[in-house]
Amino acid sequence: MTMTFKYDPKKELNEYLKGVKYKLALQLSITFTLVFAVLTIAHFFESIENLILMGAGFIICSFGLIYTYWTKNPKLVYWTYSILGVNVVGFTLNFVPTVTHYGDFIWMFSAIALAFYGLPQKVAYTILVLAIIYIGTFTIHGLNENILIMQPRNNFQKFSLFLELVSGLGSGIYIVYLMTKFYRYSEKSILAANEELRLQNDMIIEQDKEKSTLVKEVHHRVKNNLQIISSLLRMQSNEIEHHEAKAQFEEAVNRVMTMALIHQKLYQGNSLSNIKPKEYFEELAFDIMKIHNSRKNISIDFNISIEQIGLKSIVPVGLIFNELISNSFKHAFNDQPNGVVSLNFTKTEENYTMIYKDSGYWKNSESNGFGLELIDTLTQQLDGTFELSKLSDGTTYTFQFKDLSE
Repeated sequence: MTMTFKYDPKKELNEYLKGVKYKLALQLSITFTLVFAVLTIAHFFESIENLILMGAGFIICSFGLIYTYWTKNPKLVYWTYSILGVNVVGFTLNFVPTVTHYGDFIWMFSAIALAFYGLPQKVAYTILVLAIIYIGTFTIHGLNENILIMQPRNNFQKFSLFLELVSGLGSGIYIVYLMTKFYRYSEKSILAANEELRLQNDMIIEQDKEKSTLVKEVHHRVKNNLQIISSLLRMQSNEIEHHEAKAQFEEAVNRVMTMALIHQKLYQGNSLSNIKPKEYFEELAFDIMKIHNSRKNISIDFNISIEQIGLKSIVPVGLIFNELISNSFKHAFNDQPNGVVSLNFTKTEENYTMIYKDSGYWKNSESNGFGLELIDTLTQQLDGTFELSKLSDGTTYTFQFKDLSE
């Protein structure tokens, strides 16, 4: 069953932010165009410096309004208003001492807020640092001169200043309001998305439980069927009189039981894709010891550092171990009252290493050609290699292979 999400919260947030940015750019362009038009008229009879600044602001905002309306792209407005706003205000603060600078600080604040809302974060921080430098320079070098030069304002100039202060402060507050509104919208969207993900996760967990139960039931039935096959083969072997044929029949039964044990571990365990090697090998070795009913004192030492191994790998690895330990019981300790079997199973960055060793010597192993051929075939199936070493102190198999599940 394929699960699909009703909506993409990230995409929805981006679309919402894109729409809000466009509306803000359009609204600011309209507002600033009107404000600078009025301020240009208001400063017409004042100093030429103010007239030029307000007229330039009117032209820039008019162009921004037309461009944003026709292209539906607000980026130019954010870049232009933020960068020009801070730099023009900074220039006015430090090089035009005759004007009233009360509104400049508010326009500086609005330009910085606009930068943080519509520009990349690094650019916004750069603009903030630049504004701090402008303000610091004015405070240290231009403040006293501005105080000495300033003249009383008439009513028309007071109205112009009031209009400028209200426009600048209103723009800054409106930008902060939109930031807060977007944050709340984002929070609401994220909470809604989390709730939907939680519901879907609960559904997936429930479906996973159902599937796990069904798969475990399948493994249980396969294991039962393999045990039935093993029992039928054992019953059939009782009718075989030839000793060597009967032994080969028993080996075939052991291989079937090895695979049955894998399915038993799968439906008994918590994971349907991984088996704990140590528990599997220990139980397999115990079953083989019971089958051979050896009265000799043979100890088995396991050194397995691997927590889990995939299903595709455990089947051939288990069959290899079955062949090795069965051959050890049959061939390695014929002339010895006791013996030791050890299995070291480790993992490097890329490969698994399995070292099987017994303290005997397989004098009759040349008669077990099919078993050795099976080991070679299973090793190739694991995309691996092995080395056989027969010394006076025992026989060692060293395997290198990959986990087919990875």
